[in-house]
Amino acid sequence: MSRIVVLAFSFLIFVSGARAEDATGPRIGRGDVWLVIGQTESDSTCLGDLSTPTCAMETFLACFTRERSDWCSAVMGAPYDFGSGKAPPRYRLYRIEKIEELPRGQLFGDVHAITPTQDGDVLVVVSIRDCWFGPGEPENEDCRPPETRHYLFRGKDAHWIVVNANSED
Repeated sequence: MSRIVVLAFSFLIFVSGARAEDATGPRIGRGDVWLVIGQTESDSTCLGDLSTPTCAMETFLACFTRERSDWCSAVMGAPYDFGSGKAPPRYRLYRIEKIEELPRGQLFGDVHAITPTQDGDVLVVVSIRDCWFGPGEPENEDCRPPETRHYLFRGKDAHWIVVNANSED
């Protein structure tokens, strides 16, 4: 009987730890550590999974690098078509700086689009560098300087979508 109690208690610790990790994530606020989303590789283990704001953010970043209109459409909550534009970066380096739930009624956005927040909306602040160099190649002038972007995510039908975005830079 005591063995069952110990196993049940261990399971509860594991599950609660997973929930806590899901809320903050191992990829958030890691100082100078840049994570990578490439055209075939990624430091993220949840691309295409929109069940948490962190995974939705990483999917959003990856959808452009990999030109995955299905991922872009899912995370934007509307059909998305790439059309004919600039080639995507080979790599997107990123750091998720902050994830924070915002109070209802706060105005989010810039002069182009303002969105009033709703209960449960989440702000994700991420630093991004788009790069056109390959693995093992030295960085060159084709790698943009870092920029900080703010994204507003909203839970919808058991997944998260981006409802607004703006840039500090």
